[in-house]
Amino acid sequence: MNKHLRLTLKLLGGAYCLLLLYLLFFAAFRNGTESSIKLVPFQSIIQFCKDVKWSTFGHWFVNVPGNILAFIPFPFILFLWYPKKLSKFQQNSIAVLVPIIIEISQYLSSRGQANVDDVLLNYVGFMIGFWLLTKNLKRFLPKSD
Repeated sequence: MNKHLRLTLKLLGGAYCLLLLYLLFFAAFRNGTESSIKLVPFQSIIQFCKDVKWSTFGHWFVNVPGNILAFIPFPFILFLWYPKKLSKFQQNSIAVLVPIIIEISQYLSSRGQANVDDVLLNYVGFMIGFWLLTKNLKRFLPKSD
């Protein structure tokens, strides 16, 4: 990968991280009044999926597939900044710890609820991203002459 493309991708990765930070902590719907903890796995996911009256499509999309989709790019950006192959243990550690840190930070800052379902969905997004990266790793590695 040439130097200019790598720099461009790093800048796009930085923009992605800033957008994610904005959406997770500073967007208009993060009004600073919500601070709760939900520790029952799959409770929110099941509620979003079964009770259509309670959840509009937009609300469902943001909270279920949105929590997965938002974290798929993360392993690619991580690879751009740290271009080493990560072990499965390192991948799983990152995929678990980053969402847990985000959820705890949202709770402590009253910018959302700490929800175990968000951690699970974010983890799925991370692992899809790591899988896609692993399958396409040769495209991202510098060509040896």
